[in-house]
Amino acid sequence: MMKDIIAGKTRATMKTEKLRGKAIFRGGRGTAIRTMGLLGGIFSYAVEAGVIKHNPTHGLRKPKYEVRDRLLTEAEYRFLGGIVRDAQASDHYRLHAEILRLITLTGCRRGEIVKLKWRRLRLL
Repeated sequence: MMKDIIAGKTRATMKTEKLRGKAIFRGGRGTAIRTMGLLGGIFSYAVEAGVIKHNPTHGLRKPKYEVRDRLLTEAEYRFLGGIVRDAQASDHYRLHAEILRLITLTGCRRGEIVKLKWRRLRLL
């Protein structure tokens, strides 16, 4: 199962209940690692509950996560800064430029910035 997920054999696209909803399953290495971890936890619980005698995922050698550690070079940051400055001058792209600027300065993920809720702070 793990090898099939890594190879992309479980790849699928499905329509969801939303009007234009679509779920895309790509598989891959990270998906396989998370899936096998979840499955191992389920089997461990089943062993503790007495449903099964042993965990079939115990001792399974899972691939390691690939850690991404690439950083932008100074030239790339300068280029990105120029693009963000140009976008901030545009009424149409101002919000997008601010989001990109926050992502660049904080290191947050895009979704974390987009869903960010500003709350009124009260000084003590």
